[in-house]
Amino acid sequence: MQKRIAEWAGFVAVVLILLTCFRVDVFGIERKIPDASEIEAAFVNMDYPVCVSKEQIPEVLELQKQCIDSKDEYLSVYKKGKNYYYTSFRYYMKDGSVFERRYPVSVTEKALKDKNSVAFKLTALETDPDNMMKQVLGNGYKENDYYSGYLTIYKSDGESDVYTFSRQESNILCDAIKQDVKEGNFDYYQLPAVYKDGQDEMYTNSFSISYYGKGNDYQTWDYYYNYYDYRNARNDNVAYGDASGNSYIQFGPKCENTVKALEKMGVLSDTWHLYNYDELDEIQKKTGVTE
Repeated sequence: MQKRIAEWAGFVAVVLILLTCFRVDVFGIERKIPDASEIEAAFVNMDYPVCVSKEQIPEVLELQKQCIDSKDEYLSVYKKGKNYYYTSFRYYMKDGSVFERRYPVSVTEKALKDKNSVAFKLTALETDPDNMMKQVLGNGYKENDYYSGYLTIYKSDGESDVYTFSRQESNILCDAIKQDVKEGNFDYYQLPAVYKDGQDEMYTNSFSISYYGKGNDYQTWDYYYNYYDYRNARNDNVAYGDASGNSYIQFGPKCENTVKALEKMGVLSDTWHLYNYDELDEIQKKTGVTE
């Protein structure tokens, strides 16, 4: 019995030592940063994945280093349980491996206004119109053939219907969405780390636009997790339709151009409306109508 207790005590001691080593990063795992020359593709993900250009890879590596060097600051925010957001650095290496690290990043009001902070630099990447356009409409937004889509609409009593867009309407909506992206109107709903109230205002209406892509098109999240698959499958000669997909769009009242386009097309009216989650929930509780 005493032998077993001694063995158990020894096992616990070893575990505690290992945990302590990891906590202080004795092995250098947390601090490890890959060499730029070994990286084929780099992503950074705070609110959504951004695939950076090869020229920006050194910049992203510096951001990761800044996260490591500012560990104490970020941990102090993390321990308070608010004003932080996890950010991942994901690298697809030339040898076929994947290297990823994740850190809590301070997103206090002060940090978001500080041009030298990680949060400010990440937000600059996320609000870049080209990156935001890829997030909202798909990576191939410049070439995609948008041909259809739908929007769930509601009556004031909570009854729902689905409006299907024609090709012409889909293209009108795409133009309106692109204008809203250029004006920064989608930022409020796509960046929960920065705009913490944006999720409350966001419409609960399901909104999607379908497209035929060129060259195996993809959405940002799919590309983020499956880069090698898309790299190996990419083919500029692929036929339209073989790379079809759907852009599921999160938007809200600040997306004025999109809302106005829907109103002008008659999709929205005195009868059919857009509601955020709280508004729709309140209506359905009063009327007992569910989707």
